[in-house]
Amino acid sequence: MATVTFDVPNDLIKKLEGGKLAVSQLLADVLGADDNLEIICAGLVAFHDGDGGSPEVETFTILPGEVTYHPGAHTGKVVLRYRVRFFFGCSDISSDEPANEKSDFEIDAVNNKLLLHIHDPIRRDTIDEF
Repeated sequence: MATVTFDVPNDLIKKLEGGKLAVSQLLADVLGADDNLEIICAGLVAFHDGDGGSPEVETFTILPGEVTYHPGAHTGKVVLRYRVRFFFGCSDISSDEPANEKSDFEIDAVNNKLLLHIHDPIRRDTIDEF
């Protein structure tokens, strides 16, 4: 499992703790920032590296109904919904498919950090079949 740490502006932490900001909006604001978006999309592409072609993920969405948060523990789960595009150069074929990944997260309100735990893709080896 890869853990990626992001800086969270102090005002967002205060709004979250004061009940003036939904955790889903905090996640969308922090993870959707330009530099952070690239990091997350690269992590999502890793889930499709073994699927053939050249996978590409440009963006993702966070739906408020797919976020759980435990304020006392400052932990939760989020579903990242995205579309993965594949391009198969030899056959000049491309496809576009929906996908989603569930990740755990923690909010460190003392140090203004968001820790997102991106689970490793499940890989099977043919040796596992015997």
